[in-house]
Amino acid sequence: EPLQFDGVHTTVTDEQRDQYVRDGFLVVRGAVPVDVVDRMRECRPRSILSWPFYPIERALPRVIGSYLFIDSIWTGSELFRSYWFSGPVPRLVGDVVLPQDGSGTVRLLTDLMIGIPRGRVPLDVGSWHKDTYSYDIITPESEGHSVWMPLVDIDPERNGGSLYIVSKAEAGECQQQMGSWSAECVARFEEVAQVHRWAKGDVLLFTKSTIHKSQPIRADAQTEDRFALIARFVPGGSRYDTSLIEAGGFQQKKNSCNHGLAHGDPMDSPCFPVVYPALDAQEQEFIDAGRLRHYDNHRVVFAELW
Repeated sequence: EPLQFDGVHTTVTDEQRDQYVRDGFLVVRGAVPVDVVDRMRECRPRSILSWPFYPIERALPRVIGSYLFIDSIWTGSELFRSYWFSGPVPRLVGDVVLPQDGSGTVRLLTDLMIGIPRGRVPLDVGSWHKDTYSYDIITPESEGHSVWMPLVDIDPERNGGSLYIVSKAEAGECQQQMGSWSAECVARFEEVAQVHRWAKGDVLLFTKSTIHKSQPIRADAQTEDRFALIARFVPGGSRYDTSLIEAGGFQQKKNSCNHGLAHGDPMDSPCFPVVYPALDAQEQEFIDAGRLRHYDNHRVVFAELW
C-alpha cells in the first residue's frame, strides 16, 4: 500500500543552501514523519536469496558485518516507490541543489538499504571514502547527490552507528585526492570530522565527493541493529557513462535496467525517473505498466556497505 504525504514539506533556507555548497553536506532534522520511517523499516527487504539458502543468508551478517540487501528497491515495491515519487525527500534535494528560478529536474539513480548488526564492523567500511563508485554510470562532470536516512535513533556516544563526515571546507587539499589518502590526510580527517546524533525522520544530504566513513556499533550497545535507507540522485541533464562497465568494473543493479542508453546520452529514461518537481507522465505510464525489465541480481552490495 503506498504512503501518503499530504501536507508534509520541509522548508530549506538560503543559509542551508550556502552550507551545502560550502561543506558538501547538510543535516535536515525532522524531514520525514516518524510513522513513515517506522513503516519503511517494518517493510524493508528481508531476503535476496531463494529459500534453500536462507540459513546461509541469516549467518552472513555476522561474518561480513552487514545484512544483504539488493538495490533499486523502488522497482519492486509500491511502498518505496511512493516514498520517492511523492514524499518530501526529492523536493528537499531539488530545493537544495537546483537553481532557485524553478528550472531543472531531479532523477532517482537508485535506492538501497543497508543494515549493520550491533557489535560488528562491516568489512568494507571503517575507512575514509567518497561515494564515487556509487555513481559509476554517470560522467565524472555530472553531479551526484546522496540521501542517507537512518531508520532507528542513533546516539553516537552511547551506542555508535553514526557517520563521521568531513566538511569540504575543512578537508583542504585532501578533498581532491582519490583512492588511498596519505597519513597526513587521514590525520586531518580524524581531527575535523563531525559526528551527529540522529532521530528517526532526520535526513543527511551530501555530494558524491563528500568524504565520510561509518562509525561501528559498540559491542556493548543497548540498541538494535542499525538500518539506513539510501538514495542516489542526479540532476536532469546528467549523462550516461559506460567507461567502467566496458572496463569490467563493478556494476550496480541500476546498470541492468533495459534503458537503451548509449555513452554520453542524457539519462532520460524511466529506469532513472524524474522525481522532482513532478513525475514525467510517459515515464510513469512505462513504470506502471511493469515494463522496467530489471533483471534478477542476487548479490552482496559490497561497494555500498556503510
